[in-house]
Amino acid sequence: MNFLQDFKTKIIAEIGNNHLGSFDLAIEHCEKAAQAGADAVKFQYIIPENLVQPNLETLPHVKALGDKYQLNRWKKVCLAQNDFDRIVASCQKIGIEFMCTPFCFESLEWVASNCNTIKISSGDSNFIPLIKRAIEKSDQVIISTGLSNKENIEELRSLVRPQQDCVMHCVSTYPHDLSNSNLGQIEYLKSVFTSFVGFSDHTVGTTAPMIAISLNVYALEKHFITDKSLPAGDAQVSATPAELDEIVRFRDAFHEQSSNHVTNDSLPLRKIMRRGVYANSILPEGSEITLDDLKFIRPEVATDGIMELVSTGSKFITTRDLKENEPLTFTDILVLEN
Repeated sequence: MNFLQDFKTKIIAEIGNNHLGSFDLAIEHCEKAAQAGADAVKFQYIIPENLVQPNLETLPHVKALGDKYQLNRWKKVCLAQNDFDRIVASCQKIGIEFMCTPFCFESLEWVASNCNTIKISSGDSNFIPLIKRAIEKSDQVIISTGLSNKENIEELRSLVRPQQDCVMHCVSTYPHDLSNSNLGQIEYLKSVFTSFVGFSDHTVGTTAPMIAISLNVYALEKHFITDKSLPAGDAQVSATPAELDEIVRFRDAFHEQSSNHVTNDSLPLRKIMRRGVYANSILPEGSEITLDDLKFIRPEVATDGIMELVSTGSKFITTRDLKENEPLTFTDILVLEN
């Protein structure tokens, strides 16, 4: 498959739980992501009791939000299934694809019934029973490879479907510097997998996503938030609407500039800057022409392939008298058999 001819990088706005458990805020995120040009929005369907033990403490990047235990935090920010039902309907009206990450078999059932593409988080890249069931139930599975070692990569390679599923390079640290993004891993994954390869970004800003786009990733996932002042755990690594718009515009420009077609925008310049084939001196009718009898100067004239003929080393004679600096055409010469 020729990447540049067949598709351009799919931009996925990862809303995650930046909606803070508010249905209205979730819809606002969908609307603004669509306005910025994202192809899809992605949520997380978390049933807290199916994800963490009650005494598991929150991760360092969200401790400042006040919850000591992950279970309490998830209960505050998770949406209910009926909320997701309404969000799916809203996305259809808005005209943006709805995607979702399941975190257990129970949520997978709903996600598989409502999403063409299922996203598996980095934390679950070794949760093989969940991945296998997702593959059975979906048209496409996207798997982030943050936290994965080579053994895990090999296992995923045996599971994903060629030219159908997608594995995403990901560094799971929140946030990390561009210098720690290890974007060279994208090319490694391309060499390992026959499935598509993407990038899930956890840096601040737009530089890493743009580099990934220039590396021809199939899909780019970037956290998205309407306002970075919201008390959301992913706020720091999330793109604002303006930043998401910048990423989308870069994607579109890159795709246009890299597509495999010949542009004719420079045709007026071609006549001026290309060379024509001219007589270097007076050439009487019947003269056998050598390279020394010709000059190659601007502008290009309607030489009807004379330049190509000369480059083959063919022998030819003039059919009429030619003046110095007069351009040659096929009506002026007779090609001799070798």
